[in-house]
This record gives sequence, C-alpha cells and structure tokens, in this order.
Amino acid sequence: MADRSTRSSLHGVAATDHVGTLAGIALTPILTVTLALALTLLAPAPVPAQSDQTTAPKAQNKAQPARPGQPAKPAKPGRDTRAALLNQRFAALKRAPDKASARKISAQIWQLWLSSGDVRIDKLVREAQFDRSARDFQNALTKLALVVRERPKYAEGYNQRAIIYFMMREYDRSLADIRATLRLEPRHYGALAGRGLIHMAREKWADALRAYEAAMVVYPYLPAAETLVPILRKRIGQQKI
Repeated sequence: MADRSTRSSLHGVAATDHVGTLAGIALTPILTVTLALALTLLAPAPVPAQSDQTTAPKAQNKAQPARPGQPAKPAKPGRDTRAALLNQRFAALKRAPDKASARKISAQIWQLWLSSGDVRIDKLVREAQFDRSARDFQNALTKLALVVRERPKYAEGYNQRAIIYFMMREYDRSLADIRATLRLEPRHYGALAGRGLIHMAREKWADALRAYEAAMVVYPYLPAAETLVPILRKRIGQQKI
C-alpha cells in the first residue's frame, strides 16, 4: 500500500523522527514512526509523464508503423510480457544481496505495477497520486473509482485507493482494497505492509507481525519491516509475561 508521495510527514510526524524512538515500545512512538517510515520508503513518488494522452492507443502491444526511412518502434510489453518481467524481478528481489540492490529491484517492480497498459488509466492514477500529495483526497478517490471500475483486474488501482483510505483513517475501506489488491497480486508487499500499518493503528500487534513477516517473505529487505518485526516480536513477548 505505502507510497513515497507522502514523504514529508503524516499526522505531523516527520519521517526523520524514528532514530531515537524505536528503542521504546510505547504505543505512540511506534505507531507514528511506523506511519512515517513505511509511507516514505516503500514506493517511488509519482513522476509527471513526459507526455500525457487523453485516450489510450487501441492496441498497445503492437508495434507502431514506421515513417518512411525510419525503423518501426518496438512493441510495448503486453500482459504476458509484463507478468514474465514481474516474475523475474520478484525472483531477483528474494536473491538481492543487500539493501541497495533490493531497493533498485523494488523500484523496477513498482514501475511495472504502475503501468497498467492503458495510457488513460496510468494518467488517472498519476493524477490521483498528486491529489493525494496535496491532501485532496476526494478528487483522488473520484479518479481511482474510475480506475477500478474500468480496470477491475488492475491491482494497483485498489492499492492506490487503499492508501487514500488509510490516510483518511477509513481503515475498514482500506482493508477491503488491500484484500482486492492481494487477490490480484498476492506478492504485493506494499499492500501487505499496509495491512500491517492498519493492525498497528488498531493495536493488533500479532496481526501486524504476521502481515510484516508475509511482506518480508517477498521482500526480505523491506524498509521499516525489518526494523519493526523484531520490535513487534518484543512487544508481543511483553504482553505474554
């Protein structure tokens, strides 16, 4: 679920506040740190397209005809190619030798997730991300509602809407969209981490731990999660004493 376009702060907590606070197990520091850290590190910020089109090409997986004297433009990846690329990236993500390598691969995965194959849908998602950055949640929701209606099998439409609902503290709605995301893309570590955030907001520590552990199966170097998992384990252990 999480996305870097909320990188400055959330609920007034700066993303740099975490270093001295994570050692404590108090509810407020953990929750606010989690929100700031996870929402700033998991995904790339929205980037303006070099050229937006109002309508998608009718056949985006076909090579475009060449002008006289020019080579034909290569075909854009189709759905099967995109799925194959994602499989390759996820395999590489699990084998990544260090955090820096893992983050580069994660950025490639997010680029694929944010590419629906439909120029108009991609434009709507990008605009919704900027609306969210401006905290114009209603406009963002309106655009994402159109995305999920027109492309109900596009996982990222639901995930982007889950982020909005989370920021609005509409946790049940956010969880519903997270479930929709994971039905379409079970490896979506952003959605899994988002589920963990909601469980933490509700002080459901064991459920939060399970969500982060599931995310780390996919992305072992997942930002925030590798720090939070031992803290959550410690908190759960304290509750059992």
